[in-house]
Amino acid sequence: MQADTTEKQRASGKGAKQTRAGKLRLPSLDDLDKRTAAYRDATALIDRVISERGGADQVDVVRAASAETWAVLTTQLRALQVEWLNGQMVDWSEFTTIANARRREGEMLGAPEPKDITPQSMSDRIMAGNNG
Repeated sequence: MQADTTEKQRASGKGAKQTRAGKLRLPSLDDLDKRTAAYRDATALIDRVISERGGADQVDVVRAASAETWAVLTTQLRALQVEWLNGQMVDWSEFTTIANARRREGEMLGAPEPKDITPQSMSDRIMAGNNG
């Protein structure tokens, strides 16, 4: 019975690690080698997207997950673009599928909060008037 369970876990748990109790633990971005350019690119995008939407304390869990997915998809697209620019063959149907998924994820994520450009004081208004 144990062998059957282990085989099922291997078959269904691609990339998953087992806990001490033998249960599967899903991998996350935190499990990756943080030295890779792809990891750094994706996490920088995540940070920027969340920052543009008011910061981590203002973003709900759904938008945070969407930001992560959008950033990983963007990183995948960049990698495919670099491959093509280096003269390698690229599966354009894969590229289009990823691009469409990124677009849909971006729609779910929503636009960033507009920046407030209102002068903060009368002196700011006067200074703005003198510069124009």
